Amino acid sequence: MKKQKRRYAKQAPDLARQTRDSLEFDTVLRFFAVRAQTVEGKGFIRRLDLMPFDRQGVHYDELEAWRRYLETAPTLRFPAIPAAGEFRREPKLKPFDARELRRVRDALAFWRRVQGEETLAFARGQAHMNEALAALTQRLEGLFQADGDWREDVSPAYAGLHRQFTRAENQLAKTLSELARRYADFLNETMVYERNRRLTLAVKQDFRGRVSGILQDYSASGHTAYIEPQETVSLQNRLTEIESEIKEELWRIRCALTAEILAFSEIERAICPQMARMDMMQALARVAKETGCQILRPNEDGALTLLQARHPFLDERFAGLRQDALETETPDDNRMVPFDLSLDRETRGLIVSGANTGGKTVTLKTVGLAAWMANSGLPALVDEGSRAPRYCAVLADIGDNQSLSYNLSTFASRLANMRHILEQSQSPALILLDELGSGTDPQEGSALAQAVIERIVDRGDTLLATTHHQTLCTMALNHPRLENASMAFDARRLTPIYRFRQGVPGRSHALHIAAKAGFPDAVMARATQLIDEGQVDIQAAIETLQRQSQDLEKQRKKLRREELRLHRRMQETKQETRALERDREAFKREARAKLAKRLDRAERELRDLLEETASQNQRRKALVKLHGLGRELAEPYAAPQKLEQVEAPTTGLPPESWRPGDRVYVKAWLQEAVLVSLDRNRARVDLNGKSLLASVEDLLHLEPDSDRPAPRVTDHFETPADEAVPFELKLLGYRVDDALLELERVLDRALRKGLPFLRVIHGHGAGALKSAVRAFLQRHEARDSFEVKIDDKNDGVTEVRFE
Repeated sequence: MKKQKRRYAKQAPDLARQTRDSLEFDTVLRFFAVRAQTVEGKGFIRRLDLMPFDRQGVHYDELEAWRRYLETAPTLRFPAIPAAGEFRREPKLKPFDARELRRVRDALAFWRRVQGEETLAFARGQAHMNEALAALTQRLEGLFQADGDWREDVSPAYAGLHRQFTRAENQLAKTLSELARRYADFLNETMVYERNRRLTLAVKQDFRGRVSGILQDYSASGHTAYIEPQETVSLQNRLTEIESEIKEELWRIRCALTAEILAFSEIERAICPQMARMDMMQALARVAKETGCQILRPNEDGALTLLQARHPFLDERFAGLRQDALETETPDDNRMVPFDLSLDRETRGLIVSGANTGGKTVTLKTVGLAAWMANSGLPALVDEGSRAPRYCAVLADIGDNQSLSYNLSTFASRLANMRHILEQSQSPALILLDELGSGTDPQEGSALAQAVIERIVDRGDTLLATTHHQTLCTMALNHPRLENASMAFDARRLTPIYRFRQGVPGRSHALHIAAKAGFPDAVMARATQLIDEGQVDIQAAIETLQRQSQDLEKQRKKLRREELRLHRRMQETKQETRALERDREAFKREARAKLAKRLDRAERELRDLLEETASQNQRRKALVKLHGLGRELAEPYAAPQKLEQVEAPTTGLPPESWRPGDRVYVKAWLQEAVLVSLDRNRARVDLNGKSLLASVEDLLHLEPDSDRPAPRVTDHFETPADEAVPFELKLLGYRVDDALLELERVLDRALRKGLPFLRVIHGHGAGALKSAVRAFLQRHEARDSFEVKIDDKNDGVTEVRFE
């Protein structure tokens, strides 16, 4: 019997598997798999586990890229992915059927889209589609109709058979329709019925001999005989023959396509697995976006920092995923108080104490699960700023592992687990020990627990242990690599509040809880007497630390509230500033609009008065004065104009070094020109054959272009006639060509002189000159610099108003 016990003890459950089950990691994987769209993608997620450190970097780079992609792009819709086993077949014995061919077609078409979309370059991996595979994809896309049936043109033979079948089928339908009318008196119904895959007529039993043909079946009552008319036997036989020939042709097509598909081994080896991985990565990114999970890249400096850590089983944002994964009808209402936890390279362990049912085990499982998820490539349910170390193993002894099958008591099972933990060589590791030191004599259990803790932290592993032994809390106060933590407890109401506190030990509150449970007063009084003085001193010290911790927590919350208040005030100030700026701009726009209407009305009135003025000189002076007054009034409300930023290879030479023939850029016209002459701050340039005056500040001196021939430079000399530009141009009596030349000359001078407007008098006439002038103005190169106004009362005049 003893030998049998020893043999069973060696076969105790594997601790790594036991830890995975205790943390319920497989169930958490199901939560993430809910958002995968394919069977293969779900399988990839469910097979995730602690991955080597060198693979984690690539994995998290891709996951980050997926998260960025989903911020701006819709979720990809994946088609069904052919399983790996579907490609292992003999083409002539088991070719792909129509459903399998459509699945391969959809997968290849999806991959072609992925390869053509540059934003998905990060997700393609090593799988590529060459021209031959793209041609196969296009051919597969031409095999089927929208309803999934074969297209008629898949092969010439199939097309011919399909036409024969259609003609024979139409002839059969026509014949049956004529026979149904002919034998209408002998039929129960004039409908055509199918029996034994043959089309028949429903003949009354009493008139069975009146319709010649082959009896195919009787009705259940026996009153109806289903007869295949003699006239349709040959037609239906022909249809059966054509169907057989069609099946043979389709078999040949399927065999050829199967052989062609199997020749591309990259479909099975690279494309389909990469599609499944894409589905997996998108699902992980979707869950992270949906639940607020963060990507924790494992670090090598040993820092473990969890901010606002929650457990997926208890967080409300996972409620929908839990409902879908566990297939429950209604979502649960689980809630969890999040907690912060931090361990650096120097502090390797936490001793968590506190009352029963206070949340110690949940905290332990949350930390272990977050570390396992981070090292397995899953986003963890923590806030931004959290960190997790690289762990080669996560081992836990949580709960009662007593097993009759293995002849292990509770304490024996714990000893077996601890021995495995002490002997394991995978480092660094995260060790989780629940109720350390329990299950045996308190003094011996506490001593054994201290020895285990020292061994684990001395070799560099991270330890989280829950306990009720005050000696272990005292040890954590004195050990340089340990720190206390506790779960808060409301001593006044004698209820746990599930709030994690790092740096402060906790009390078990066993006597308080027992008193609340209704224990007799005499028993409680005796239990209080039996607590030794040293234990009372320790508990008093713990209470003092807890009060101090509460005071610090209150101060921290007060400072946090003040910080949030200041932050809100800053945001409100920014919003008020933006609102004032919007109001100011709106006021300026409204004022500009009102002023423009007033100026326009005043200008119309003045024009009407000036029409009566005989002196052209006085009229010109008045209009110029009006234009200047309008600009002066509109200046305070003028909207700031943003010039287009020009990027050009400038020389940087001063204007005095410029020479005629140099290339310049005219910023006001947004075009290149050739420098003709330079006189102090004014320059004359040749712009596409037009001579213009421009300010030197409006020019950029460009590098010479060696590939272009030197432009023609035409000298231009100012004449007294150039100084006087008329406000009116009379073209009456001109031929169309001469009129357009004169208009171009005067319009150019008006642009250079900065006239406010130019009235072109062309008359009514037959309309040829009027149409030519207006068409010329509409297509002029400087069209953006002026506005064409047509007076409805005087159609013989076209006015050009310059901006």
